[in-house]
Amino acid sequence: MSVTSPSLLSPTSFASESIKSSLPSKSDGERNASKDAGEGGGDKIEQKEFFWDQFLTYMATIIALLTVLDITLQFFRGGGLSCRVPSNGTEPTRDEVVFINTFCQQSLSRAEYYPLFVLIQGLLLAAPQYLWASLFGGEFDFFFGLVQQLDRLRERKTGQYRSQNFEIVDKLEKHFPRKWRLLSIFTLYVTKLGLQFVVIFIAIIVNGAFFQAREFSFTFKCPRDFDPRSMPEGWWLSQDVVCVFTSFRLHRTIQNVNYLLLCLAFVAVLYGLIWCFTRHAKVLGYREIALFAFNSCLRPEDYVHSGWFKPRIMNDLDFLLIRLFQADSGCGNVFKDIQIERELRKEVRKDHEYLYLLLDAMKDSRRAQKRAKQPSQPQTERKQSGQPPARCGFSVVRRTFNS
Repeated sequence: MSVTSPSLLSPTSFASESIKSSLPSKSDGERNASKDAGEGGGDKIEQKEFFWDQFLTYMATIIALLTVLDITLQFFRGGGLSCRVPSNGTEPTRDEVVFINTFCQQSLSRAEYYPLFVLIQGLLLAAPQYLWASLFGGEFDFFFGLVQQLDRLRERKTGQYRSQNFEIVDKLEKHFPRKWRLLSIFTLYVTKLGLQFVVIFIAIIVNGAFFQAREFSFTFKCPRDFDPRSMPEGWWLSQDVVCVFTSFRLHRTIQNVNYLLLCLAFVAVLYGLIWCFTRHAKVLGYREIALFAFNSCLRPEDYVHSGWFKPRIMNDLDFLLIRLFQADSGCGNVFKDIQIERELRKEVRKDHEYLYLLLDAMKDSRRAQKRAKQPSQPQTERKQSGQPPARCGFSVVRRTFNS
């Protein structure tokens, strides 16, 4: 319902005016000049990930580099297995040395496969992040592509943002529904963090239980648990030999680095999960702020959120708005101001509709009272002709009977 009466705007005009922020305002000519100089809206906004997501990405990269380093050193340094064969008075032949080294490969500890375990662990950590980013990459580009067109300057005369900003925000609110959905950006993001948390937890347990320090000893005896009474098949020596696998030194270093990274990643992902369900008072809660400004006639900046978990992320638009604040806080504040102003306009429109309904009801009641006070038309004609007013049928019958 359109409102044209200026008197009806007075109860809420202060709440509508209170949303003006302290951002500088310029005229149209200055705004165009600033856009040409690269100061106005339309600047490229670089998307930024949260620090825990960045840490997991760097961690997967470091793990991959360590694995490549281990393979490279084994290839160029010849970090394979070498066993000291007892001479017994005669030098062992080359074939015997090769056979013993090959045979003792079976006696290596499970630490031999630690680089493979670390590589699989890194892939499992990075896969959810890349899958989630690739699945919703188009949504992010759509959001940031429209948001970067917001004009951050207000009109000098009116103190309001341009209508183009309201059209952009309205388009984004229609594209990203406010209701909770199962397969949405935010719910799948929480699922991604949950999967990464489980992978990190399992990796820490495997690191401590299956790859203990003794597994990385670079000197060992071959065959393991040697018993002269039951000789292993293919082994002809009467004693075991001492073998050296120098790559276990690097494997041990990789394990220490990986264990440290896993502990840090555990803390980071746990912080990310807690962050998803805590409040974000500086970014969200535009609806509560607008209601506060509308009902109290105070500035939106005076509103203080109450509670530990409100306002929290409820939909995809809230999640994207937080990412916008992380990438460009100035543009995020403009977006939030427009949301508050749109909500204020809705409240003002509702208030005007209630006022008009109240006025219509009052007019109808006054008309009914006037109709009730005015006598009917037949009685008025009888009064004008000097005849007594008509009575009910019973009185007329009784008067006729008496006469």
